[in-house]
Amino acid sequence: MRRRSTSTLRPVCRVPRARRNRRARGVTFAFVLALGISSGTTQRSAQQPGLQRRLPDDSISTFRVAITIDDVPWHGPWPGDTTLALRTSQLQDALRRYRAPVAAFVNCRGNDPRVERVIRQWERGGATIGNHTTGHR
Repeated sequence: MRRRSTSTLRPVCRVPRARRNRRARGVTFAFVLALGISSGTTQRSAQQPGLQRRLPDDSISTFRVAITIDDVPWHGPWPGDTTLALRTSQLQDALRRYRAPVAAFVNCRGNDPRVERVIRQWERGGATIGNHTTGHR
């Protein structure tokens, strides 16, 4: 099979410029219209107290956030072992201080002992451990 020169290759799905611009104007118009409608609704409900929905006073104190950490133990070139362990413990200290529930999603890196040490460190810190996968599928 003969290879083509890359300079002669063209995109398969090429939208003409005029149609692209028309589509962009349509999307912009729809966004501005939605923004205008929502701001008008908000203003009316602020003026008419019967339309406002009040949250219970204790709803703020019961609001919870969970933190998810992707690419555990590390993404990219490995830092020194002590640096990774130190940064992990500093992050865990901050999460513990604010009592934030955490889930750590682990990348697969074979049988590297450094990976296992860091995963165990997250596990001992109370994190829920999940599988990140390697292909985002």
